[in-house]
Amino acid sequence: AISAKYEVTNNVTAFFEGTYGKVKSSSQIEASAMGFGAGVGAADLPFGYAIDNPFIPTSIASAIAAANSDANPDNDITSISFARRQNEVFTRSNNNSRETFRIAGGFRGAITDKWNFEVAGVYGRLKDRTATQDVDLTKYAYALDAVRDSSGNIVCRDEAARAAGCAPINLFGYNTASATASQYVQASIPRSNTVTNTQFVATATADGSLITLPYGDVLVAVGAEYRREKSISDWDDLTNAGNNSGNLTPDTIGKFNVKEVFGEIDVPLVKDVRFINSLSIKGAARYSDYSSIGTVFSWNAGGEYSPVRGLQFRGNYAVANRAPNIGEMYQAPAETFPTGNN
Repeated sequence: AISAKYEVTNNVTAFFEGTYGKVKSSSQIEASAMGFGAGVGAADLPFGYAIDNPFIPTSIASAIAAANSDANPDNDITSISFARRQNEVFTRSNNNSRETFRIAGGFRGAITDKWNFEVAGVYGRLKDRTATQDVDLTKYAYALDAVRDSSGNIVCRDEAARAAGCAPINLFGYNTASATASQYVQASIPRSNTVTNTQFVATATADGSLITLPYGDVLVAVGAEYRREKSISDWDDLTNAGNNSGNLTPDTIGKFNVKEVFGEIDVPLVKDVRFINSLSIKGAARYSDYSSIGTVFSWNAGGEYSPVRGLQFRGNYAVANRAPNIGEMYQAPAETFPTGNN
């Protein structure tokens, strides 16, 4: 971080601030617990184990055959579901890199002996990237669908997938997925999200005494501000397609700007009289013109009453507005997890 100021004249000072920070971190979390029901998945393959899969233990295969026998004509089991932590395949460990940058500068000083001013500009940027291992569900479905070839070897059923390097995966038991199969089903790129936020703000303000009343100065502050914000949330291609272990999530890109004028006033009514240590009224207003939603008006009014030194009563009424943020305005529909109530 750096900061500097320079006295331009006796009444005007220039100032500058700059900060930069970069943080890298990593975490180690247990392997993901993935579970899949049968009958859905990439390339119309059963996203479970087909009952002719040679990795199915004999006891389970025998039970399926008995259930599908003539003694149970209503049963038609074609595949079985599973749930298992993918210890050999991938973990939920991730790497994170965050970079922040901000500069600010301007001028402040005195207009008269009762009035001060400040004009300033601020620019900031945040870039945050998180990446973790994941699987490619298309490859995962091919690896789950295994058969024996003419030589008795266990191979992927799909010939095109075999030609592309498909290796059948065995999830029955602990540490049974081979290194070749684990590498095949891993996503070639990590599941990642890169968020970039930028903001620019230009502000001009003036504050001072409007008039002097018998019990003090009427203090006011006025100003104008321009703000521009932009945000990008960039997911990897598999997440965009919903083809990894997470939810399908589209990218989010949006921006807006707002122009505002504002003012505040503090009026002393009575001071240092019987039963009134001080009494004043206050007010503030802000008019905002958003490129996204149009114009809004916010204001508040109130007062302060102190009967004796050390005791004060305050009342205030306000009407405020909150404009929608970029995510609320521009995020496309995405998958999420269902909720349930007990």
